[in-house]
Amino acid sequence: MFLTFLYITAMGVMIYFAVRKRIDRSIIHHKVSAILFWIALTILTLYGAFFLAFGIGEIGGGDISGAMHLATAILIYLLVFLCWRRPFEGGITLLISSVISGLGLVSSIRAISIGNFFSSLILFLPTLSAGMLFLVAWLIANRSKEL
Repeated sequence: MFLTFLYITAMGVMIYFAVRKRIDRSIIHHKVSAILFWIALTILTLYGAFFLAFGIGEIGGGDISGAMHLATAILIYLLVFLCWRRPFEGGITLLISSVISGLGLVSSIRAISIGNFFSSLILFLPTLSAGMLFLVAWLIANRSKEL
């Protein structure tokens, strides 16, 4: 539930930037930044597929609570689209949301164990790594413009 709320908030910020500004294609013109950009999009797409698989599996098994996983997957795919349009703002939004969700997950773990630690990494590490890749790709592309 917390992740879904966090992604809805991130969507509001991203929709504002995606609507107010034009599509940023500066990353595509630089080879290294384009590779990092597509890796970040792939990470987010696979992260959405992770929630989609759980949602379909739970609903297919007769558990209606799987709809929450589907809602999260839809929000992640909307984030993929918005990050594709505005990679810099998408990277910042992903980093902020992953840090907040990471802090929330760490504070909610009562008994710290290796299993809990690794299961919580699954929930915020993809957005953290994708956000960092978007920012690095944007920085490489814009730094090469200045030179």
